[in-house]
Amino acid sequence: MQEMGDAQYIKDFSITLEKGVNETTTGMVKFNVLLNSRNHYKFNVANGLSNPDDIIMQLYDKDKLLSSNLDGGKKYKGFEFICRATKVYQLVFSFSGGEEGCAEAVLSLVKQYSEGEMGF
Repeated sequence: MQEMGDAQYIKDFSITLEKGVNETTTGMVKFNVLLNSRNHYKFNVANGLSNPDDIIMQLYDKDKLLSSNLDGGKKYKGFEFICRATKVYQLVFSFSGGEEGCAEAVLSLVKQYSEGEMGF
């Protein structure tokens, strides 16, 4: 929550990725999130203390990757996203190599823009 700064809390997500019986990797977990046009959002993640690696958090519009906390091989505690179309997006969490682990993520609102500020 402290990573959120001055942003307004919207929702949090609890992530637990475990290997099933006879599985070698964990896969991923997806959450649908409704984001509104002309809103500036912040996504932050806190990793579990026993995680072997930091979790990867990605925002998708169907099959198109829009933003991620993984950039140039480095994982960050979050990312920001300015939404240009109101619709349901997918927030996807996974670990490199399909490792097990847990994390908490927070979605917050940084700013709402007027039509004129967005230029569309």
